[in-house]
Amino acid sequence: MFLAPGAFLFVCLIKSNNRGAFVALLAIAVPVVWLFAARWRPTVLVSIAALVVVGAVVRFSPVWSRFAGIWRGTDEQNSVMQRIELWLAGYRLFLDHPLFGVGPGNFHEFAADANADAPGRYVSHNNFVSVAGETGAVGLLLYSAAFLGAIALLVRTAIRHRAATLGATARALVGSLVAYLVVGQFISRHDMVLAYALVGAAAGLTWAGRTGMRSVAAGFGGARSGGAVASTAD
Repeated sequence: MFLAPGAFLFVCLIKSNNRGAFVALLAIAVPVVWLFAARWRPTVLVSIAALVVVGAVVRFSPVWSRFAGIWRGTDEQNSVMQRIELWLAGYRLFLDHPLFGVGPGNFHEFAADANADAPGRYVSHNNFVSVAGETGAVGLLLYSAAFLGAIALLVRTAIRHRAATLGATARALVGSLVAYLVVGQFISRHDMVLAYALVGAAAGLTWAGRTGMRSVAAGFGGARSGGAVASTAD
């Protein structure tokens, strides 16, 4: 069921030529294995085979030169250095405006002023740096609480409902959110609507798990009470 969509997404990943996306792919390996952990032996074998295939494809794809260029002193290394300067700019913006930042969407307007070595008119290429610089400690705490809290709730739901569809859905959402946060260390997607929709899905799934358990418990209690009444009547 997952083979065709997985293959399609992998082709899209190759075509994107994005290093952060490949790092995220490795980061979600653990949640994906956890997703199918009920059959751990086939999962381990399939995971090893998949990593070998992914490694081979990456080695002979254009994205490999982007990774290798980091150590060869090419433009890719310059790209990494630019990111570091932008992160430093975000850090200094946070120090200068610690409470509420410089305002949503204004990072590129103030980055060059905060760090003269930062390239002008650029985003920070890091979700947390962007949020800290633009919205300060208040926004950073809310952003971190929303996504890290969602993952914590999903993990709890997945453990409680491990054998149910609810648990499998929770594990899939964990993989999605982990991938988003990892990619967000290299590109700025803190304003991505879909990411917040996943947080909402996490809240809904957690609520469904809790109310479902209460409903089952209530039904079980009612059945026991009914049985007791019947026994008394007899």
